[in-house]
Amino acid sequence: MPLWECRTKPCRRGESPDMINRIAKLMGVVMNMDRMVGGQFEEGLGNLKRVVEGG
Repeated sequence: MPLWECRTKPCRRGESPDMINRIAKLMGVVMNMDRMVGGQFEEGLGNLKRVVEGG
């Protein structure tokens, strides 16, 4: 069940939005997300620029 549905409908056991937020914050402290996906993000921005500029 996606998080946005969990806020509008009763959550299944273990899908508390608060628990998900705590896990996400912990992952942000432990892992360097910029290093993990930064290269892919930059590559995607370059592709988007190329498409928008018509090149």
